[in-house]
Amino acid sequence: MRRLWGEAVSIPHYDKVALLLPMFGDNNGVDFRDYGPQSRSATAIGDAKTVTSQGEHYGSCAYFDGAGDAILEGAVNADWTFLHSGAEPWTLAVRVRPAGSADYRTIVDTGGGATANRGIYLGVRNTGALRLLIARGTGGTYEVDINTSAGVVPSDAWNQVVLDFDGTTIRLCVGDAVVGSSARSSPSSAAPSSPLRLFATSPSSASPYAGYAEDFVIWRGASIFGDTPYELSRLVGEISGNVTDATGDPAERRIFAVPRAAPVRGFETVSDAAGDYSLMVPATECSRIVLADDDGDQSTPVRPDRIRRIIPQ
Repeated sequence: MRRLWGEAVSIPHYDKVALLLPMFGDNNGVDFRDYGPQSRSATAIGDAKTVTSQGEHYGSCAYFDGAGDAILEGAVNADWTFLHSGAEPWTLAVRVRPAGSADYRTIVDTGGGATANRGIYLGVRNTGALRLLIARGTGGTYEVDINTSAGVVPSDAWNQVVLDFDGTTIRLCVGDAVVGSSARSSPSSAAPSSPLRLFATSPSSASPYAGYAEDFVIWRGASIFGDTPYELSRLVGEISGNVTDATGDPAERRIFAVPRAAPVRGFETVSDAAGDYSLMVPATECSRIVLADDDGDQSTPVRPDRIRRIIPQ
């Protein structure tokens, strides 16, 4: 199954995406591209790589061996101040399948793993517990310290972990369940102590992340999911390019997203019925993709950069 995503993609409020790392690629690949509008520089550290036949939604994902692999996303600390400053709402979502071989394994860190630093830290333990720390650089205690119960993210199983900050309260979620929350109090507005480091060793974790991961997204702005059922607008997208369908016809395919009856937190991967195409979208935007070309036959895979647009209708 091919993931449909690329620079040509636009979705409602796409400009609010601060980071979009699908982390798919060839076996032993090291191309961790940011598909967000900023196109930030993502650098693979150690043996961080993409592997095939392990992804949750398609044929590849990122793999980290726990021996120092990581991804450095951008090098400007101040770009990530909003994650701890409390100045604006945001959502962070990532799908993980951790190995349970050590204690805290870092998922994301901007320096929040030590109270003398400023920033945010999120890690998973070998017990399946999550810990979220936000430090303001004053020493003493953390501004936010959420330590969940064991088993919320079991080893060797895919789960989506979501952080959601509404401007007042930060919530830690696994799938559609809130597993911890904390009100913000006197946060720091200064830049974090480090740039955004994904799956790396941090001050509060001697062990970098071990296991698989995909679909790391950070969204700036109002929450992209809710807690009650709602109706959604229908989206229509078109795929175009120098490709043909199974009958040799020029491919001008349409993607239809149907309304969802209940929300899913964060971002979701949706696919056509045959499982040949998938598309990552905000969970509030649609529930599944129905993909067809003009004559309705089975279409061949298209390159990720062949989506022309996705527009509300």
